[in-house]
Amino acid sequence: MPSLRFPNRPQFSGFMKPCRIEGEVQNLEVVQGEIPPDIDGTFYRVMPDPQFPPFVEDDPRFNGDGNVSAFRIKNGRVSFQQRYVRTEKFVREREGQRALMGKYRNKYTDAIEFQIRSTANTNVIYFNRRLKENSSPYALDPITLETQGLLVQWFRYRNSFPGHTANAFEDQNGLIAFDLGLSDKNVFFWWPKANGHAPDPSDIHSQLVRFTIDPHSPSDRLDLADPHVLSRFNSEF
Repeated sequence: MPSLRFPNRPQFSGFMKPCRIEGEVQNLEVVQGEIPPDIDGTFYRVMPDPQFPPFVEDDPRFNGDGNVSAFRIKNGRVSFQQRYVRTEKFVREREGQRALMGKYRNKYTDAIEFQIRSTANTNVIYFNRRLKENSSPYALDPITLETQGLLVQWFRYRNSFPGHTANAFEDQNGLIAFDLGLSDKNVFFWWPKANGHAPDPSDIHSQLVRFTIDPHSPSDRLDLADPHVLSRFNSEF
């Protein structure tokens, strides 16, 4: 039987102790100072918050379920709302009343097979009148925080090695600029292919490029054009 207690480890203790709460509180108590009355807006926060104890005892906190908070500030008052992202992981574990996902980023340790192995706990942004939690992105209603489903559009580019993201933004025309290092070789040369082959580090060159993406592209036009080269200097390691 799965444990009903979280492991006695630092990642489940102190300020990292799971809170597992959904709900809302109106007019939070201001314990120090005052809130300027001209502040009018919402601060969104997301955190890892596992709903069940892991079956991998030393699992890192990063494997917890995404729980999104909204602090709505107006007229010197703050209201609070919090709700879990209904990922495939969250829904199936709630149905099973136990943790089903195994080690962090290791699908071979899972108790079941997931189609989308996402915890939705890393970042949340406002996009196209919706909140979007990054991973395989889930869309949330910015008012109710209800999960609206996956927000996925897969684009294609020729076989290459995309490196670390340097920048991304939406321009005035609604297009997405996406900057990253791009190479035709395996930049992570210390992880060879299955046959043991790895490129010589001196042969690797990763240019900083910018893809411009139309998120409303029809499904038959998802092949990306060649990116604009921002810098020809090596942008990875």
